[in-house]
Amino acid sequence: MAQLLSLGIMRLSYTLKTIGVVAFCCIAFLVFMTLCALDSPHCTYESSDRGMADFELATKGRDLKFVETRFEEYKRWKGDPNLQLYRTTKRDWLKLGDILPNPRWSYPYMEPSPNPKKDWESDMKLQELRKGQP
Repeated sequence: MAQLLSLGIMRLSYTLKTIGVVAFCCIAFLVFMTLCALDSPHCTYESSDRGMADFELATKGRDLKFVETRFEEYKRWKGDPNLQLYRTTKRDWLKLGDILPNPRWSYPYMEPSPNPKKDWESDMKLQELRKGQP
């Protein structure tokens, strides 16, 4: 009887240890993912003609696709299909978010302009208004 009780306690102990290890791994994974989300880089971009600047910031809902869409709109407005999008944020190998693979790092790096043009859309709208006036 004592051996059965001892065997039951050993199995229970083993089960609790397994559950503890699994729980620890799940919590560690959640902490890691939270740190990655909080440490996601604020990445800036500019067009090759320096006429358009934009930024990517996941916490504000501005992802890379958003920047790419706006850049395509800018290229259509300028009528220059040869324009290229450049990343103006250097990669920081000490930041967790910069170490992880991401399509943003495929864009070539260019030194940022001293006065990046972030209000290109207002120029575009003003030009469209002027075209519509007699």
